[in-house]
Amino acid sequence: MDSKLEHKHKWYRFTCKDATFLLIKCDYSKLSLSEKFLVKTHLLICVFCRRFLKQSKNIDENFRSCAHDSSVHLSPEKKQSLSQLITDNTKK
Repeated sequence: MDSKLEHKHKWYRFTCKDATFLLIKCDYSKLSLSEKFLVKTHLLICVFCRRFLKQSKNIDENFRSCAHDSSVHLSPEKKQSLSQLITDNTKK
């Protein structure tokens, strides 16, 4: 398993940070049974993480619809500008 996706959870110290980590992780890999249980239990009691999940799904849906929409195009200059911005911000 990719070490970037590993996270140790204690059921008695499962925070919103842990929940959002696992909510993002589940988009890229399968969660273990214990991780699923922790996330579902946390979502039952935390309105903020439920909101995060809803917003995250909404962003994903909008992104996918834009990706399939052939009328959305970036100029080569804008692509280069965005690429440079991403590169600069990931080095920090």
